[in-house]
Amino acid sequence: DLGSSLATAPPLPLARGAELTATTVFGAMWRSSAHLLAALVALALAARVAAEDATPANSTAITDLNVTGACKAEIASLCGTIEVGDGRLARCLRLARSAAKARKDKNPLTPTCSDEFKEFFIKVARHGIDPKDKVKVNPVRGFRESCSKDIADGSCKDQAPNMVMTCLKAHKSDLSDSCREKIFNVQVREAEDMRLDNALALACKEDILPRKTCPVTTPSGAQMACLRANRQALQETCRAGLLKRDQEDAVDIRLNLDVMASCKAELSAHCKNEEFGEARMLVCLWDNMQESHIDGFSETCIQKVGKLTEHGLKDYRLDFRIRTRCAEDIETKCATEKAEVDKMSIAELFGGFDTDNYYTQAGSGKVLRCLKNHTLELAKQTCKTEVYRMIRIEAVQFGTDVKMMAACSDDVAMHCSDKRREQIHLCLRQNLQNLNAECRQHELLQGALESNDVSLKPVIFHSCKQAMDMFCRTVTPGAAQMLQCLQDHSTESGFPMSCKKAVTMDLQASNQDYRMKRGIAAGCKTEIDTHCKDKKIVGQGQVLSCLKEHWDEITAPSCKAELRRFVQQGVENIELSPATATKCKDDITNFCKDVKPGQGRVHQCLLEHQQQLSEVCAKAEFRVQEIQSKDHRGSSTSSRSTTRGLWWRRR
Repeated sequence: DLGSSLATAPPLPLARGAELTATTVFGAMWRSSAHLLAALVALALAARVAAEDATPANSTAITDLNVTGACKAEIASLCGTIEVGDGRLARCLRLARSAAKARKDKNPLTPTCSDEFKEFFIKVARHGIDPKDKVKVNPVRGFRESCSKDIADGSCKDQAPNMVMTCLKAHKSDLSDSCREKIFNVQVREAEDMRLDNALALACKEDILPRKTCPVTTPSGAQMACLRANRQALQETCRAGLLKRDQEDAVDIRLNLDVMASCKAELSAHCKNEEFGEARMLVCLWDNMQESHIDGFSETCIQKVGKLTEHGLKDYRLDFRIRTRCAEDIETKCATEKAEVDKMSIAELFGGFDTDNYYTQAGSGKVLRCLKNHTLELAKQTCKTEVYRMIRIEAVQFGTDVKMMAACSDDVAMHCSDKRREQIHLCLRQNLQNLNAECRQHELLQGALESNDVSLKPVIFHSCKQAMDMFCRTVTPGAAQMLQCLQDHSTESGFPMSCKKAVTMDLQASNQDYRMKRGIAAGCKTEIDTHCKDKKIVGQGQVLSCLKEHWDEITAPSCKAELRRFVQQGVENIELSPATATKCKDDITNFCKDVKPGQGRVHQCLLEHQQQLSEVCAKAEFRVQEIQSKDHRGSSTSSRSTTRGLWWRRR
């Protein structure tokens, strides 16, 4: 992080005897060779400062607009009674312009005045704040009064003038409330015109030149959106600066004008009771997109929120809530991964061509992957909540987990190319035995974590609100109880069809491996280690089949109950018992191809053709019938067939 990981780096010289340390240079955050980059930044800043030092002392070029310049008429008509100095005339015109925009009136400033007005604030930003000479010009109203003490007494007192603002933003959490508010106002102005962010403007200088990626002719407010949309094509210094800016902006959606403008109506309709800050509005928008099944959301807002959310999960530093609420757990559980990631260059983090023009695959996501691996061991409940949010997002936006995306891209192309993003995880789980080993491990982890709480399966959670109210009102959410309740009642009369479909599809996928079934993974741990230890290595459905084979030896009530639930699911719908369905695939095709799965119909059909079944299918069917006979808890259809089935196999 800025101001911490490189705080001890040697200082670099800057004009007027000030110092620019490597902590204030974006590139130093990403690679050990950052001093070269820092030196270049320092030289460029020194040249700017030296040029502006040549301004005559009695000139108003730095203290306010020139009353005889391009804005002469506007100053006279809009700001006639306001005293010159301290940027008061410039702020007067800015307020007049904002008021006209709010009223949807014509801009009261002529184009030439607008240019001069913008250049004044750019000069103020470049000139910076000299901690020794106080704040000469307020970048926003009240800044001097609110922040002078923070500057004089805090971590930024020895910074070069043109890096004080960057330093204040980096230490925002340490500032007084009033100064923090003014810094936010400065950030809003920088969002409107990125050239006011002195460090970012310098880092992206090459990319905003005429005929470059996002030329200076791009409307001011749209320049940040342009840079973000084209980040892969930017110079590495600009990408590094933009990444740091993304970290700063992640705290409040108001600093992302592109998303704010695209989701104005949605924020008003769905998030009016939420407060800005702490990334609450972005979370609110994403949650309501799922809740409302995107009804009432414009396509533009859906895309912007989805992309911003996905970008935040490319690296732990880009998601404000994970970065802040998981800081302690990251240091405890993921220190090695953090150290690796923090040393990576931009190309190493997110992919792209490095300084030697070699293409590098993205290496980010290691810390987030580590947090997922340790989800149930996290010490901070606030951190666990945010990791659960990350799991929930990945469940419907496949690819937000960059490590999983890299591991599974070939398998997705082979097995799930026709699926929507929210269907890809189910598709991969249904093809679990065909996945490459690394992808399979990623999918098993995601599936196992989702099984902990129905809220981590957004498709079920939002499709089953009515069913939860009708059938599971007394069930306390969490620890998979609500999910199990929905599964147990899904075959009953009156159960909502949309929920039944979602639950059935999820069962088809999760029944492929015991690790994606929390009840069995937790409740049958001892039995698995005792009877099926060798099957754990094989994985897939082998452990579930093994537990069924050892039914008579399982005595623990919790394991017996979970295994009973699994067997019953397969009896009701053979597709929910993947091992049996696989063994009887040809028999089903030959004798029951027109029978619709559900309510035990396929099992009944197979029993009616018992004399013609293959040996492997007959054995699987017999075992199911035998378990039901001993347990006396089968469905009505299967129970009626139990005696006949057993007689046939023992004949």
